[in-house]
Formats: sequence, C-alpha cells, structure tokens
Amino acid sequence: MRDRLIELLKNAPRNTRAFYDQYADYLIANGVIVPPCKVGDDVYIYIAEIDAVCPAKVTEIYKDYQTTSTPVWIELFYKTENGKSHGVTLSCDVFKLLCRSTKEEAEQALKGGA
Repeated sequence: MRDRLIELLKNAPRNTRAFYDQYADYLIANGVIVPPCKVGDDVYIYIAEIDAVCPAKVTEIYKDYQTTSTPVWIELFYKTENGKSHGVTLSCDVFKLLCRSTKEEAEQALKGGA
C-alpha cells in the first residue's frame, strides 16, 4: 500500500494553479481517499423527528476548496411515508452515522448494530 501511495504521489498533477484541488481529486479518483457516497446514490436515512427510516437520494456533494477538495457536506432528498419530499444537508460525519445503503442496515443500526 505504501509503495502504491508513493507511485501515485510521484504521478500527481503539479505546478498548476489549482494544485491542491487537483491533487485531492487525483487521490480520490485512485481510491486513496474514499468519499462516503456519490451523487445519485440511493441511501436510507433515519429521521428522528418522525422516528422512521426513509429512502433518500444523494443530490449534491459540497467540497471545501479553501482547505481541500474532499467532501464536507452531503445534500439529499428523502420521502416520508405520506409521500412528502424533504431536503437535508448533512456533514460527512453525520451522514456516516445516519445513512446506510439498505433499509435493513439502517434499521439494524438503530437497534445498536453497525
């Protein structure tokens, strides 16, 4: 793994105006840094206000270009049982706590599982 990282660093884009932005994107594209999701992903989110797990779709990933270009905020839309759509923006850390790729995983997490 270390040798692979060194190889990637040697081949990373350099001497460009957006060096750090391109560098971070390069590491993400090569699997060194793995974002928690991508735009278009279907996930399940626990909504405390209604005490339910709802299906959601990731619609936007916001990056903090002042520090790095890694994902910081994730926007998604979910539908409640009555069919109403709601939008929510979560930090990546909160997203990892509340969202799962299947309804079963989300419900298991509520019970104290993974």
